[in-house]
Amino acid sequence: MEQLKINFLNHLASQIQNFVIKKKKISSLEELSKIFSINITEADLIILLIHPVKNIRNKILRLVKILNFSRFSSMKLKNKIYLVLNEDEISNMCQYLISFLISIKYNVYIYAKREIISHFDIYKKYLVNALIDENLALSLNAGQILFEVEPNEFPINDHIKIFSKLSNEKKKELFLTLRKRLENRKLNWDLREDAIYKLGALNYSKSLFILKNYLNDPDPQCRETLASILRNIRSIESVQILYHLLLDKKNSIRFQAAKSLMILLPGIYSNCTPQEILNKLKPLELIKIMKKNSIDTQLQRIWSRKGYNFEILNNFLFDSNETLIDNYLSKTNIASNRSELNSFFLLIMKRMPKIANDIIYFIQNKFEGNKKRIIEDLLSKIQNEFKIEKENGLAILL
Repeated sequence: MEQLKINFLNHLASQIQNFVIKKKKISSLEELSKIFSINITEADLIILLIHPVKNIRNKILRLVKILNFSRFSSMKLKNKIYLVLNEDEISNMCQYLISFLISIKYNVYIYAKREIISHFDIYKKYLVNALIDENLALSLNAGQILFEVEPNEFPINDHIKIFSKLSNEKKKELFLTLRKRLENRKLNWDLREDAIYKLGALNYSKSLFILKNYLNDPDPQCRETLASILRNIRSIESVQILYHLLLDKKNSIRFQAAKSLMILLPGIYSNCTPQEILNKLKPLELIKIMKKNSIDTQLQRIWSRKGYNFEILNNFLFDSNETLIDNYLSKTNIASNRSELNSFFLLIMKRMPKIANDIIYFIQNKFEGNKKRIIEDLLSKIQNEFKIEKENGLAILL
């Protein structure tokens, strides 16, 4: 339920609390709307039947009886209310009552909590939804109730364990809510961080498509949370994002990324520092995390040890396919320095498989003789290398 709707219902409830009901003055919702100068629907009044303040609940019940809501003509307030409601009405009522879990009035909070626990089976799925609410206090209080009633299924503040037991359909519902929240470009850093954490804890199949957008989040806490929560998602994509975070400018983020990689790939990166992991990366893995015009001296030393020309890698990283192929050809023809030739080959490999189409076009339409032979050899070599790298990449987490 949107906050604007909750605010409207609270405003209506406060007006009704001070309203003296006279049966002869009210015969329809239209008349009631005129009295309060707002548009009131049957659905609004039904939701307010669950209001934590007894005086308001009683007045609402009188109103719905006066207005001939036939379902409520002979009933008393208490437990039977849920039996006469449809699914949408129950949903709205549950979401509205849960909103009072952050009330500053203790008696209101206690009523809401007791009502929710008394009908836990009805409220359970809405409490799970509240775990990802952007109001962090509401999220915490919902988690507390879930823990109190079912501690084994809902360990306190352990969203990873809680979300792991949800159905894929429920995960999708929560994912869509979090994705929509992150579409707000003006979202405060703390809400952004909370959404990043819960998306990672959710471990839904499409979460990584959203999470990778926060590699360069302006707030370091959001990037650190990303580096930490990715250890919950066992996939090639999460490993690749963590490789990028190894080059973050903040030490704490680099070390969180390294810790996550140790957890995901203990046989490869056990007890490794960020620097040691970078040293272990294959050239193709390392080139994929380089940024344009990098001045990272750490990277320069690593590339030098691996036998590559850092200046070429840095300067030609985003040049056209044709430029890379021409430079590779020229370095081959002049028996160039091996590190220079390797560097252009690596830049070409980085663009596989898309660059293969350009190479085939150049073979057919641009090059002849010895140049054509060299480029044909290049195509064969990168296709073989790409196949090997792809197979290794898929096997790494098995």
